[in-house]
Amino acid sequence: MKIKRLLLLLTVFVFAFSMTACSSGQAEVDFDYTDMNILSTSMFLTLNLITVDEATKVVINNTEGQEVYQTALSNFEAADNECGKFKGFITKDNTVVTFEEIQQKASEDENFLENILLNLSSSVEEDGATVKATLQIAFEDRDAEACFVYISDPAQTTVDQTTNKVTTPFQLSELTISPQYSLGEKMGKAAMNTLMGMGTVFVILIFIALIIGQFEKLSNIIMKVSTAIANVIAEIKANRAKKKSNIEEEETAVSESPVAPVASGDLMNDSQLVAVITAAIMAMQSENGTAGSDGLIVRSIRKAKR
Repeated sequence: MKIKRLLLLLTVFVFAFSMTACSSGQAEVDFDYTDMNILSTSMFLTLNLITVDEATKVVINNTEGQEVYQTALSNFEAADNECGKFKGFITKDNTVVTFEEIQQKASEDENFLENILLNLSSSVEEDGATVKATLQIAFEDRDAEACFVYISDPAQTTVDQTTNKVTTPFQLSELTISPQYSLGEKMGKAAMNTLMGMGTVFVILIFIALIIGQFEKLSNIIMKVSTAIANVIAEIKANRAKKKSNIEEEETAVSESPVAPVASGDLMNDSQLVAVITAAIMAMQSENGTAGSDGLIVRSIRKAKR
């Protein structure tokens, strides 16, 4: 029994050490920071972006490599339109420290900023290789949550010549602002979205119903048009067939028509023709001196068989 217990304890220890040796596989923060540095940087970035003048905005928006600050300016402009004018930072006791108050008391009390930073309604947490800082900001119409994401800035790394300590600062990589809506506003927006979605569905269904209702009329129109087209095509074909048959009949009539016969009477009974031929024969004999006294009379003329 003791051996089994020892083996069980050994297995547990081996399993525990193996779990501690395993890493999460995520990158770790590789820059130096403190919560105070992160919060102070976030607060002053907010103040600078809120109070930036138009000339500086133009320079930032037209400068390459300033995409982070261009997006940040755009987000603050959207928050200004959505939430109203900037008022200040919300503290843990739900009071608001205004920009004017910070300007006035910071010059009078050296510890004022430190006290404000400690009392801000904020949070700082690591997320992989980044550090995320969250500040609660007050606007005229509603509050908002500003989220700052920082990464290391290797280009600004410094080395202390005395201690050889390497210091890597951080830089802003992302800034988002999320307006905080009340429950009533959220329910109102949800209801509006629902109405918009249902309204769109009903409009589409009504449109489809109208189209289906017109199918019978549309089919009748299509049938009439198809019939008219078919009649025109049939008429064209009939005209072509008629023309073709007329041409064929004319050709057949021409090919089968006989040569006009020579007018022929009964030569045997045509007394005038006999008289003419007889007179011609008598004239020929008289010219040749062979005319006989027996008086030649032609009674008939027959075609010789050859």
